[in-house]
Amino acid sequence: MSNLINFNGKKAELVATTRGWSTIRIDGVEQKVRGSKLVAWVEPVATAAKPKRESGAVSKSVIRLEYKRALRKKHDGVVTNDVGDAVAIKLRKANGNLDALYAMVAEETGLSKSDLRSRYSHMNPGMQRMNLGNVLRGAAKKARAKSA
Repeated sequence: MSNLINFNGKKAELVATTRGWSTIRIDGVEQKVRGSKLVAWVEPVATAAKPKRESGAVSKSVIRLEYKRALRKKHDGVVTNDVGDAVAIKLRKANGNLDALYAMVAEETGLSKSDLRSRYSHMNPGMQRMNLGNVLRGAAKKARAKSA
């Protein structure tokens, strides 16, 4: 068993433990601390540097840059951030026109256009598009399950 422990982010040597208290040695100096403040020492591992954008700036996104690059594809001469499946192609056909998107989703799902509008009209256009896309994806999933 190793006598190395981590105390407040510093590497320390465990000297003794008695009734919940531990004696540790950091840089040759012994001190008593509560045992609950100690954890096993794990050697730090060097991590690879974050990839940089073409501009040289480091991305602050939680999504790794190589994944973003893989998503950004050209469809019909237009760079998109979608996965290119059947639902994405239908959503692209609406071309940012919410009225056309509401009509398409109403047709695909059997819901009325006014019902969909009452659900999502309080949202901004991007959230409306996202939610209508989710409704369309749900309908496509149900259709696939029904046909299988």
